[in-house]
Amino acid sequence: MSGVVAVPVGAREVPAGTRTLLLEYESRCGTCLYFAEVLPYWEQTGQCWSNIQIVKMTVRAGILADVEVLELQSRSQTKNCPSARLRVRLPRVGGARAAGPSSRQSAPATAKEYVHRIAAYAFPPQGDSPRARFGSWADFVRAGYQGDHLVDADLVARPELAIAGWVDPVLPRQHRARETLRSKMRQARDRAEELRCRLARAPTRLRRLGDEIRGLECQARGRKRNAALRELRLEVKYAKHALAESRALQRQSIEEPHDWSPLLTHDVCAPEANTDYEQTLQVEFDRAHHWRDGTRDLQRASLHALCRKHDLAKLRVPFSELGRGPVPEHPAGHGRALIDTFLKKRAES
Repeated sequence: MSGVVAVPVGAREVPAGTRTLLLEYESRCGTCLYFAEVLPYWEQTGQCWSNIQIVKMTVRAGILADVEVLELQSRSQTKNCPSARLRVRLPRVGGARAAGPSSRQSAPATAKEYVHRIAAYAFPPQGDSPRARFGSWADFVRAGYQGDHLVDADLVARPELAIAGWVDPVLPRQHRARETLRSKMRQARDRAEELRCRLARAPTRLRRLGDEIRGLECQARGRKRNAALRELRLEVKYAKHALAESRALQRQSIEEPHDWSPLLTHDVCAPEANTDYEQTLQVEFDRAHHWRDGTRDLQRASLHALCRKHDLAKLRVPFSELGRGPVPEHPAGHGRALIDTFLKKRAES
């Protein structure tokens, strides 16, 4: 896989060759066994990657008669699920034929199963024995367990990866609670970065607006010139207000006392999300915000802590484009539209 993929927080490396029994049933051809096995490398299928293969073994009279590696299929992106996922056909769980050994009978019906959920059952990050923790694969499916793609210290999840030890088995309620926590942490991160960008770019923006105003003041009076001046001066007024507010928030973030070892505020956590994984994730996330390019960046960490603790929706002012690249030229009336949008959002909040 091209590029560097960060190992998710809480993940573990599963040795190549590790094998877990998924299903077993008797058929006319003999005893059919389905195993999940870890490969020593990653394989690509469509846009997805995995180091897991599903092997079907057929045993007759105690002798291995056939070995088949099942084909993995990549499910394309959909409106509700924008990431591609890997699936494989397995015997349908529910009947005795899929749950365990039984009398000789025809092969059971098959159904598509997500490979990342198989990884969560067969190779959980905690390293527990699947049979001891969940029972059989059929018990795991009936209980409604899902596969939670763990995120890295930058809160990035990669659903297109089905890697052994990188997917955590969780129940739906815990899965939703975890994603709620991550979503709030991402919002705090984005707001803190937006604040940093505004503090860096807003002075340049104000200087450019001042140059435009001085240029218009040198022109002959007229309706268009006066309207453009009013628009620019109003834009300067709100730009100064936004910059002053940002500087005040920056001072507040620095002056507020923080426990830097580490930040563990769980005010955004649902009670069912308060697990060891959530604590570990916040520790790693805070640590990532403490250190950037080999230097300790307390300002970044303190801004994030402030945004995580308080509702800072008001940071989303009309000059958010200051965060990236040079300031673009806007057509007449654009500043007024931005200000109106800002005032409307502010009134709603």
